[in-house]
Amino acid sequence: FLGPAWCFARMGQSVTPLPDGRIVLIAGEHEDGYDPDFNIYNDVTVYHPDGSLDLFGYPREIFSPTDFHTATLIGDRIIVIGNLGYPDDRRSDATQVVELDTVTWGVRVISTSAESPGWIYDQVAELSEDGRHIVVRGGMIDPGKRDEKCPLMENPDQWSLNLENWQWQRITHQAWERYAFGAEGLRRLPFWILEHLPFTLQYYADSKPDPEKPTP
Repeated sequence: FLGPAWCFARMGQSVTPLPDGRIVLIAGEHEDGYDPDFNIYNDVTVYHPDGSLDLFGYPREIFSPTDFHTATLIGDRIIVIGNLGYPDDRRSDATQVVELDTVTWGVRVISTSAESPGWIYDQVAELSEDGRHIVVRGGMIDPGKRDEKCPLMENPDQWSLNLENWQWQRITHQAWERYAFGAEGLRRLPFWILEHLPFTLQYYADSKPDPEKPTP
């Protein structure tokens, strides 16, 4: 077994049409973390109208593995915001922002300032009418409290990223109280996956050895 390999059956990959008919597909992941084939990619694929493909790969230090992000086309640039990524790559005090040049296909990480949404993913991003801001809403946030086993949390607020000075602005401030529920012996569960609790309970019940059955 060789481990994860390049595969184009992906989740969390962005698809951005360009005015000339090309389509830009950015990164994404294959399978889930529990699967031996799980992998998060940091590549860019350009699909041409004639069916040909351009594939671009980047060093990890330039473009980290990225999935469940947004991709906003602004002229010759695509602004990539957010990332679920691998747990060890996440920073609870920062939001990943990357600029992709659709002429050179160069990638650069953008340093932003002011209070940001944090490590957000699976959100919605929209360009403002004046074209000067990207407004971000929804999605999930990793609070980064690994030692407390704190689950991912919903993002209740809207945020604006200024495209001139790369400064964040918090548009709303919803002071919601958020709780995590769990069953004894199971990991904590946020509200948005409570619907899966029966399946989770059965899964863990089936995975526990039956004391009445001898061990082979």
